[in-house]
Formats: sequence, structure tokens, C-alpha cells
Amino acid sequence: NGKIIVSLTQQQGRLRVSVKDHGQGIPARDKHKIFERFADMTNSDRASKGGTGLGLSICKAIVENMGGDIGFESQEGVGTTFYFCLPT
Repeated sequence: NGKIIVSLTQQQGRLRVSVKDHGQGIPARDKHKIFERFADMTNSDRASKGGTGLGLSICKAIVENMGGDIGFESQEGVGTTFYFCLPT
């Protein structure tokens, strides 16, 4: 029964797409590996399946190949916002 907020904004000639959740957040000790393939996150229910998969690493490659950037902001116990920005 969670809530996800998707937003689209334009900033300085760039389009920013953000997706915000109110989940468990990403622990500070795992933030550096969030865009790695099959990353093993300490609070993930995917650890038993071999990690988080390929999704975010593929997104990063696509966005960067289009001249954009991708990132996230997260606070453990509060939630995470993932975003990507592309030139317009």
C-alpha cells in the first residue's frame, strides 16, 4: 500500500525525471554499489537470488549514452528518490 511519486521537471535545458518512494531506503554502506551489476545489498530481499540484477546498470549506460546523468538520494528508513536528467 505504498505510494510512489513520479515527477517531470525542466531545469536549465535539461529534462529531469524522478521517482520517489517511501520504502526502507538504501543504507549508506551500500550506496556506492547501487549501479553495479548484481549488487548484493545488505537490506535487499534479492540477496538470496544473486543480488539486485542488471536494471540500474543498464539504465545508467543508456542515460549516459544519451548525454545525461542518473543518480539517487536516499535516507534509510525514509525512502529513496531515483532520477535521471537528459538534455532537451
